[in-house]
Amino acid sequence: MNRIIHYLIALFIVLLTDHSQATEIRDSVSLQLLWKHQFQFAGYYIAKEKGFYERENLEVEIREYQYGMSIVKTIIDKEADFAVGRSSILVNKGNGSPITALYATFQKSPLMLITRGDISSPAELKGKRIMLTNDALDVAELQAMLLKAGISTTDYIHQDHTFNILDLINNNTDVMGAYVANEPFQMRRLKQPYSIIHPEDYGFDMYSDILFTHNQTITDNPVLTQKFIDASVKGWRYAFNHIEETAKLIFDNYTPQNHTLNALIYEGKALKKLALVDEIPFGSMTQSRFAAMANVYLISGHLNKQYDISDFIYSGNSGTDKKTNHYWLWQIAVFMVIVIGYLIYRNLIASKRNTQLLVIAEHDQLTKLFNRHKVIASLEEYIDLSIRYKWKLSCIFIDIDDFKEVNDTFGHNIGDHILKDFSNILTEHSRRTDIIGRWGGEEFIIILPETDLLTADEIANKLLQVVFNKQFCIEQKITCSMGVTEYRENETHEKFIGRADAALYIAKHEGKNRTVVL
Repeated sequence: MNRIIHYLIALFIVLLTDHSQATEIRDSVSLQLLWKHQFQFAGYYIAKEKGFYERENLEVEIREYQYGMSIVKTIIDKEADFAVGRSSILVNKGNGSPITALYATFQKSPLMLITRGDISSPAELKGKRIMLTNDALDVAELQAMLLKAGISTTDYIHQDHTFNILDLINNNTDVMGAYVANEPFQMRRLKQPYSIIHPEDYGFDMYSDILFTHNQTITDNPVLTQKFIDASVKGWRYAFNHIEETAKLIFDNYTPQNHTLNALIYEGKALKKLALVDEIPFGSMTQSRFAAMANVYLISGHLNKQYDISDFIYSGNSGTDKKTNHYWLWQIAVFMVIVIGYLIYRNLIASKRNTQLLVIAEHDQLTKLFNRHKVIASLEEYIDLSIRYKWKLSCIFIDIDDFKEVNDTFGHNIGDHILKDFSNILTEHSRRTDIIGRWGGEEFIIILPETDLLTADEIANKLLQVVFNKQFCIEQKITCSMGVTEYRENETHEKFIGRADAALYIAKHEGKNRTVVL
């Protein structure tokens, strides 16, 4: 009798469980991709196949791109709930589209130019055949890079993109718009020489593959929106931690454009470097970075001068600025002179654009100091002058102590504020002839022309004391460490800076908040 009762109780529990699962209806969600199936969208495939969406009670349909479709229009017309877009969705937002950016998959754009190895810089592209897509908006960073090098759209031969690498190999074109994780692999597989020309190397650093949605979706379904984001991010973290497994899953289930398994693995490793940069949390976006990106579209004429992107970033994004600064980093003033001929007018406009592009390309977007590219270029010039005129030349390499702890404790917005204050200290307490730059992250560099090692060490110690006495925007004491060295005859700039970096390393390991001379 007891056995029968236990059996009935167990049967009742099973039936109750099955009934509750059967009556639980999942929310249907659609995701529109910006291209065909490949590792570029791995996080979404993983979230679906590994059940991350299912655990959030979501039934997700992943839609492959169809030629001729407008990704933004699918969201505006509510044909899809979420979509992956290029950085150019910033233009749609600035020109009035009701969309919100949820996170950026890649901190750096995979878009670039590829050549057969005979061309390695934008300045060499004059008169060359270049295969690009017909949508100027989607390749704005490439066009900005060309303009900065003095190459306008009339200075090269535009060809419609065939997306066939053999056209480059067989000399049917000179240059091809490419994807950092795709065409280079094909060139390697075919054992062909190649060179890459990347906008980032010339000062144009863009987010890419931005997940976005309609403003109304967030208003009407805030919980669903956050669940979709959480599951998708979990999918991306899994994908980048298990690249080979993820590539095999895509290869077996998503027919990725005839890509081989090895090609998918190569793509995954290349994209991981673009998504996980330094200590930046996956997907982070900041208003200041978008404002800098807007300059490219403003200068290229795609963005209205009265644009507003103040509410573009989803409030739950890990990199969101807590307080939005309503300002423009740049204003474009175009003076129309009717009595002057078209050719002079065109040259005036081109000159103004090139000047602005040069400022963007040579300066760090956050601190307004010179960026690494500009510092290296200036250093090479000073090395030549030092050799020619027997000048002394010194370098101070600087790192803010325990800065990761500051970011982790107070957030990246406070960290950015400290970086700007720190940069102001370096500027205010250095000489007009010194070259001051942000090397990367919390690292800075000062090049001191006509300065011997002893004087450079004195300058470094004064800066060290100023930083120590400065009351930053947090109660925690901010200090820094410095490596100091002097240029030695006939050495490269890499060796010169490397020795300063080695001195900095010693300073960090000897207790920080100090200078070391090598």
